Amino acid sequence: MNRTITTPDGVGLFTHEIGPPDAPAVVVLHGGPAAHHDYLLPGFARLADAFRVILYDQRGGGRSRIEPRADLSLAAHLADLGAVLDAFGLARADLVGYSFGGFLAMLFAARQAQSVTYNATPIVLAGVFYVLCLWPLVRLLSRFEHQSIALH
Repeated sequence: MNRTITTPDGVGLFTHEIGPPDAPAVVVLHGGPAAHHDYLLPGFARLADAFRVILYDQRGGGRSRIEPRADLSLAAHLADLGAVLDAFGLARADLVGYSFGGFLAMLFAARQAQSVTYNATPIVLAGVFYVLCLWPLVRLLSRFEHQSIALH
C-alpha cells in the first residue's frame, strides 16, 4: 500500500508498505541521497510473507519532493525516520540500510537505540560507502549491549 506521510516540518514522504500488518516490521532505507526506494522493492518484496516491510523515499528523493531551501541535513533525515516509525505505529523496528541508508540506520540506532529491534540482526548494511568512510562509527555502535551489525 502506498501513502504519503507528513513530517513535523511539513515534508511529504512517500511510503510503500507490504506484508502482514501484525508481522515484525522491517524499515528499508535506500541509498542516495536523492535516490528512491524502487530499486530495492523487488528483493525486499520476497520478505513480505513473514515481515511487514516498509520502504520510503527519503526527503528530496523519488516521490518525496521538497521545496527549494528545504532542510536536507542529517538531523532532518533522522527525524524523518522517526516520523516514519510513528506514522506506522512502530515503537521498534528492524532497520535495513543500503549505502547512504546504512549511514542513516547507524546514526539513528546510535541516537535512538530504544527504537531499533534487537533480534539476531537489527541493522543490516549494504554498500561500500559506510565501509570506507564510517568504519569508526560501526566500531562505536558495536559497543552497545545486545547490538549486532551484519556487514554485506
